[in-house]
Amino acid sequence: MGDGRGPKIRLPGAPPEALLEILDRLGVGFYRSDLDGWIRSINRAGAAILGFSPEDVVDRMRPTDFDVGTSQRPGLIEQILEEEFVTYDSPVRRKDGSVAFLSSSIRLLRDGQGTPVGFEGVFRDVTAEVSRSREQEALLREVASANDRLLAMGRLQDRLLSSMAHDLVTPPVVIQGFLELLLKGRYGALAPEQEKPLKTIHRNVRLMSGMVEDLLTYTRFLKSLHQDGQEGAGLAEAWRKVAADAAAGKAPRRAWTEEPWSGKDLVPLSAQSLERILRYFMANLLELLPAGSGGRWRVAAATAGPALVVTLPELVPDRPPLDRLLDRFFPEPGGLLEPCEGTQGLGLAAVQYAVTQAGGGLSVAPAGEGGASFSLAFPGTEG
Repeated sequence: MGDGRGPKIRLPGAPPEALLEILDRLGVGFYRSDLDGWIRSINRAGAAILGFSPEDVVDRMRPTDFDVGTSQRPGLIEQILEEEFVTYDSPVRRKDGSVAFLSSSIRLLRDGQGTPVGFEGVFRDVTAEVSRSREQEALLREVASANDRLLAMGRLQDRLLSSMAHDLVTPPVVIQGFLELLLKGRYGALAPEQEKPLKTIHRNVRLMSGMVEDLLTYTRFLKSLHQDGQEGAGLAEAWRKVAADAAAGKAPRRAWTEEPWSGKDLVPLSAQSLERILRYFMANLLELLPAGSGGRWRVAAATAGPALVVTLPELVPDRPPLDRLLDRFFPEPGGLLEPCEGTQGLGLAAVQYAVTQAGGGLSVAPAGEGGASFSLAFPGTEG
């Protein structure tokens, strides 16, 4: 801090006391200095921002006494003399040694003949704003870094999936081939008691191959879901299409009753991605709904967007308890020892995971006597 005392110079046009009182109440600093930089007046709010009293500052200190590090004040003075007014932000050193950030506006003072005689400025403490801005910048850098890591992991995932597809599928195919040769007697006649267990092993190997392929396809789908466009697709229209395709398939025909809906049903997914999720969903509902039975559906307003609500008035008797339905990623293994091929595809846990990745959710609740109601919720669009 400066310890000299500059000669007292009277600057023209002193500000009215009422203005200084208002600035004090607003916490805005006001000061005047001569051309040599000696501060000739300062209000109480301005001195307090710097950690001093006005008596400590007036005629005793210059703005350079508060500079932090290398001062750019000479260039600033030149700019004020040339343009007569500048606005800038700068760090200053308080009396206690702490650093504050000020936002200042300074103008050139002239006497009655137009000769420059000093400077006049207002300033306010923006330390909190600067801290928040720096925190936001650090957060943005952290988010950008995390995004770069996710992109790198995505590229690694692609390579791993390509390798996994070969590594996981090849062993079951080899096992299946040798089992078929065994069953055909290529390695000698089979005893009657050997044929049934070998056929069971063969059937389960085929199921395992299908499960691995389903899982790989599902994983690729999840990756595309992260990169999905936001054009928006109609939930009701997509479900009608999926229901029509299911009715035309090999599964026993079920009747679906639609309840009216007049609200917005756009979800921020491409039609292809939305239909893929709904097809996974439909496959599970068909497993739970007895042949010849039917269900009803509607689109309803959920917390963040539309929801597809499907109610099944009755369920197949051998289904898991309701509180376990969403735990199934693969079908129940109970039928694997039966002569039929068994159920294939992904369970409701896969549907729940995919829709959660899309920003929604899946829930199930009892409905009537022995039925269930499923709510497949999605985020809405801004449109």
